[in-house]
Amino acid sequence: MKLLIETESSLRDYALKELEMILNKKGEKDRFNESLIVYDTKSITDDLMMITLFSETVYSFYLEVGRFEVNVPDDMYRKALEVNWHEFWDPELTFAVRPVIRDQRISREIGVKVGQAIVDKFLTELGKRPRVNLSNPDIEIMAWLKENRLLLAINLCGENLNNPEAVFARSLLIISEWNYSKSMAEIFCDHVAISARRLAIRDPYREKVARRIFIKTKFIDKERVLYLMRKNWRKYVENLRISCYERINRIDIVKQEKPEIRNVALKNIEQLNVGSEEYILSNMLFVIEKKIEERKWLEKIFKILEQNRSWEKICLFMMSDAYPGKLIGEKVFEKNIKFKGMSCKIVCLYNK
Repeated sequence: MKLLIETESSLRDYALKELEMILNKKGEKDRFNESLIVYDTKSITDDLMMITLFSETVYSFYLEVGRFEVNVPDDMYRKALEVNWHEFWDPELTFAVRPVIRDQRISREIGVKVGQAIVDKFLTELGKRPRVNLSNPDIEIMAWLKENRLLLAINLCGENLNNPEAVFARSLLIISEWNYSKSMAEIFCDHVAISARRLAIRDPYREKVARRIFIKTKFIDKERVLYLMRKNWRKYVENLRISCYERINRIDIVKQEKPEIRNVALKNIEQLNVGSEEYILSNMLFVIEKKIEERKWLEKIFKILEQNRSWEKICLFMMSDAYPGKLIGEKVFEKNIKFKGMSCKIVCLYNK
């Protein structure tokens, strides 16, 4: 079986690193789609559960059922008919085909041809017809068409596993190369500090499992799911030092909005000049919406940190236009990123 993992395309390298830590095996970049990672899996229940419990770089995941060359529309029907769809879910569940292509005329044709093949396969093998439900199906079939190549996969995730805030926060952690022996601070409480603590102590997201579509499929080991849900995954990390600096008028609001922040030290940003944290990270794009304000805060933070020689490395995710002209430290990493139409960048600086 092949798992397809979907992540932010510009951050795929860091999703690969995170997933290697979680699954203890390497994936490959998919040449068909720049946001996909491919894994061969011999233990699909375990792999899906580990991703669900621990990954914060993944948007969604799919079971690949076939890659086909299609030259005329009827090829889509013929190729989809080769797949043993009845082995994946019961006919009592509803389904929908989700074409991934911009041309709406072709999109409808993909849906009709692949959908009819699925119905015909169930009728041939089981004598039962699964119902189509385009608005709220139990099972979604993804159909990517690029030139004359058709990729079919079953959505095993359902709603996205993580939002962009979490994906960028965890990716920023991986880019920074922070490890648990170093103290770390987040500037503005977004998700980085929370993500760092979860990563360090191996804190699982058990609440996410019940919302995953793979629970409904025929090939998942339900007893194994329950075992992995109940397992005690947490580990003790000695002297774990994670803090978050926030604006004084935001501290109480953050405590209410993000109750999990109670597990890290919450400080006033004015205290940053005497902070002792070695790594400083900030997912600024998600907390400062205007580039003028973002630039102003960056200049203020750099000025504060000029008085503080305790830090070793700073990594920031920001709007490109907010990038300050004067930097502190030596630039060791820079990556330009397009996100929701905005030009952004991730920059890491070493203390000279």
